[in-house]
Amino acid sequence: MIEIDGQEWPTINLAEIRNSDPKILIKEYNSHSKIRINKNKLTANRIHEKVGLSLMHLDNSKEWQEYTLDDFTFYSSNVDRPHSLNSMLARMRFKGTITDSIGRSVKVHSGEVTTRSLTGMTDDSKDLKVWLRSSTLKDEIYYLLKKPSQAYKPLFEDFLWSVRLSKIILSFLKSHPNATLEDTKYEGILNEHVYKEYPEEPWAKWNLFPHIIENALNIIDHIFYLCEDIPDEIISHQFWNNSLFEKIQNKLSGNPIKPPLYKDELTAVTPEAHTFYSPIFNNFLKLVKHKDSPKVNIKELPAASAVVIKDIFREQKMQNKYRVLDSNLWCLEDPLGFRNGCAKFNKVLVDTEFIHVGDCVQLRNDNNEIWIARVTSIFYTNPKNPLITIHWLYKSCDTLLESVSNRDEHFSKKELWYTHHCECESSEELSVTAIYRKVNVKFNSNWCPDKLHHYFCQSFYSHLNAWFEGLKPTHLKVSDQCQCQPLSFEDSLAEFKKRAVGDLVYLNHLHPTLLTLHEIVSLTDAAVELRPLLLIDQLPKEHISSCLPHNGRQLYNEVVYSKKTVNYSIAELVQGAHLEYIDTAHLEFYDPYTPLPNNLAHNGAGHHYYFNKVFDPKVNILSPLTASDEFGAKYPPWKPSAKKLATLDLFCGGGSFGHGLEDAGVAECKWAVDVCDPALDTYSINTKGSHTVYYESVNKLLKETINNNPRPNWPITGEVDFIIAGNPCQGFSRMNHHNQDPSSIKKSALLASVASYIEHYRPRFFLIENVANLTRFQYQHEKGSKGLFPFNQTIGLFVKLGYQVRWGVIDAASHGLPQARNRVFIWGAASGENLPQFPMASHVKLKKGLWGKGVSLPSGLRSDSVIQDNKTAFQKMTIKRAIEDLPSIPRKRKFPSEWADHETLSVGKDIQDIINIIPVDPVGLGLLEILKLYPKHPSLNSTYVDRLKKIKKKNPGNKFRDLKRVNPDNVIATVTTSPSFRGVQSVPAIHYSEARLLSLREYARAQGFLDTDVIIGPLRNKHRIVGNAVARPVAFALGLNVKV
Repeated sequence: MIEIDGQEWPTINLAEIRNSDPKILIKEYNSHSKIRINKNKLTANRIHEKVGLSLMHLDNSKEWQEYTLDDFTFYSSNVDRPHSLNSMLARMRFKGTITDSIGRSVKVHSGEVTTRSLTGMTDDSKDLKVWLRSSTLKDEIYYLLKKPSQAYKPLFEDFLWSVRLSKIILSFLKSHPNATLEDTKYEGILNEHVYKEYPEEPWAKWNLFPHIIENALNIIDHIFYLCEDIPDEIISHQFWNNSLFEKIQNKLSGNPIKPPLYKDELTAVTPEAHTFYSPIFNNFLKLVKHKDSPKVNIKELPAASAVVIKDIFREQKMQNKYRVLDSNLWCLEDPLGFRNGCAKFNKVLVDTEFIHVGDCVQLRNDNNEIWIARVTSIFYTNPKNPLITIHWLYKSCDTLLESVSNRDEHFSKKELWYTHHCECESSEELSVTAIYRKVNVKFNSNWCPDKLHHYFCQSFYSHLNAWFEGLKPTHLKVSDQCQCQPLSFEDSLAEFKKRAVGDLVYLNHLHPTLLTLHEIVSLTDAAVELRPLLLIDQLPKEHISSCLPHNGRQLYNEVVYSKKTVNYSIAELVQGAHLEYIDTAHLEFYDPYTPLPNNLAHNGAGHHYYFNKVFDPKVNILSPLTASDEFGAKYPPWKPSAKKLATLDLFCGGGSFGHGLEDAGVAECKWAVDVCDPALDTYSINTKGSHTVYYESVNKLLKETINNNPRPNWPITGEVDFIIAGNPCQGFSRMNHHNQDPSSIKKSALLASVASYIEHYRPRFFLIENVANLTRFQYQHEKGSKGLFPFNQTIGLFVKLGYQVRWGVIDAASHGLPQARNRVFIWGAASGENLPQFPMASHVKLKKGLWGKGVSLPSGLRSDSVIQDNKTAFQKMTIKRAIEDLPSIPRKRKFPSEWADHETLSVGKDIQDIINIIPVDPVGLGLLEILKLYPKHPSLNSTYVDRLKKIKKKNPGNKFRDLKRVNPDNVIATVTTSPSFRGVQSVPAIHYSEARLLSLREYARAQGFLDTDVIIGPLRNKHRIVGNAVARPVAFALGLNVKV
């Protein structure tokens, strides 16, 4: 006897029933299950597979029996949760209708299968068959799959799509023995093969590369494990020599890569980093040092401007004359000249000391504090009251370093920072009588004699932005015009005359809100001829509809060529301050039938433009340009610098940060580190050139490096030019209400790891990204104690190491993305390097809001940390503009779909019922609005809605944005690792016109991923990769400002 669902049945095997009459068997089992015969159809209210098989016709001439299986559903254990055939379990159950060779059928349940196989894969026929072997009678029963149940149809179609894709790959490899994975990218030789061999298929013109990556596991499974008689040349084909395929092979063969063990480890830090971060993260840090570790002090490197500055400044040798001066005793010689009613002088005698323009003095104050300044001019309007203008020199306590823990242990009291902080806007004029004594400041030096009134100054401090820069001649230049004033007409004229024919300039007076792009056509001493380059968006829609690109997507940064030029007086343009210069601006002719270069794919970020059409204003006709050779030579593709910085990408994620910098031509990402395997796969598959990824903790890699035991291909000191990092931000985020918990602090401590890598490798440049709240976030270990700022400690460490530092908050919306995403970026450059500027905003953004003023400064001011411009070249990128060309997603999913990642996270039926009734017009409605519009709608009768009503009643002042549609004419909220469409932290996440969440591809576009980028992993992992990414267009714009 055998047991089936708790009941005993007679033992069944084929040998016993080969010649039995089915009617006899039916009678035998009729006591257990009501079975009846209607012609050739056997039906029952509930028949187990084992019983059903006993009723089937047997072909005695065959060693095994073949049956067809229709109306089937496969599942693992829960019959209500269908399971895909693409992820075969050791045993999989099914229910469906079995049909034998003579047409008899019976519905069965609880069937079990163990093995899948495919036929028709290697021949030229299109007759693919899917077989499954039953576990009931081992090798004797096979099912040929026919039609699935209606509920299982989407999963089966998905499986068949991957099978057909595998067959295409087999055919492609057979015809192309030297092909690689790179050949499957869009408009490569795979597209030619498919179009030739499968012209009737809808995917003949698709970009199949993302589908191949999406289905890589299935393709390996189908070809290597399900197909029979695969030729050896296919198995050994070089196509499979790829890290992604090799990793899958190892996984399927039972040798998966072990994930790194990092959850309980402490953050490894280098000595200097330890001293700065231990006051905050001490319990989460582990000091790592080695006696043989190389030590290179950035301060000891030669500064680029040292020789020039030394020539500017005479040594202030003053024979012990640093006494207090009686400043009421003064004397002036004859003036050098007069300007704007003022008599100008080069020096003044105070008491017995000459004070020259350029000398440093201590000024009187009522608090007995030491105030030191540099005299920048001496003049009078009233001969009885000579005046001076000054630039203040800051002590460390006057800078952002003021709040650094144990500041005096890190920074000498003798060190000063030169500033352009003047008193020009003060209501009180500064008299010569304010001079207290003359002091000695040794410029461009990191030391001075240990004597009273001796100081040294090696850096410039931007007092409004809290930036630290290397001291340059331009900082120290003394002229009749203070640096706080706008350029004079003469200086502005000289600046314009640096331009040449072919350069691009912006005019800011032709449009009320936007800059307008012009090309310099000709240039004389007095006049300039400009060619206006109108954005194609600014033309009437009826003029451009016939010239849309073949892919249907119109980018923001397309301009139209014009033969019309305009002549301007240079003096009038300069006098009216109508000119804006962007050194990174670029214009090229682009052939629309070739792949779009990455520098043009960012919708105008970095001020890169293209054209391939000409507009005739006389007849209002827009026409494609045909003389492509002529225009291609005059407006060639962008050529970045041939010098690339060898880059180490820490916490690399999916690679958008590094890829954006590579798009800018400045970086070559050679090493990348992360602990997320799908993110590393995403990084590798989208990265060109030689690179090595490390699926490992940054802490372990740093310890191995310091102990002189690095991994293969891991860089040694001196090989890394550039370090970039987007370390975990959750601990610093305003959205995290538990950021003082140990688990959050532990993640935040990884900021110290980034700093330690910089201390160890001493790169030429570094760039760090994190949430904007990092600039304000503080830890307070004990109630009432002084808060400690990780941001300030970080800046202090970099300054101590001798780096120039510039930081600021950038909104991704300012660089062409349809989302509000404020992130702080910290630039670092070694002494002697050009500290990169922040890019000029290219797109209109939202108001400054929370991040309008950044860090509190000792002066009582807040740093102006948001990088924003009054006028921009482009309008705001709206979410509708960014995604409207993507196809709609039907409620009943269809396979295949051209867009591999254009899919949404599933929601429960109760949530979907609510989404279905949210109106499209007016825009931006959500659950709260429809509760007012349709209070008695049956879709609102749910536990979720009842709970929301109670919460809202208890918290009437809170914002509730549950199930809210995004506004199509605005940007969306910050893209996160998981779309928050309901709950306390919910944001608008419902599509503006469809009854669904925004798709992964739509979020990827909002984050600046290219359409050719492939994102690897399960859907929720993909959302994490997208949400954690650094916006690629922002990285591109930042990279354009690096001068190597």
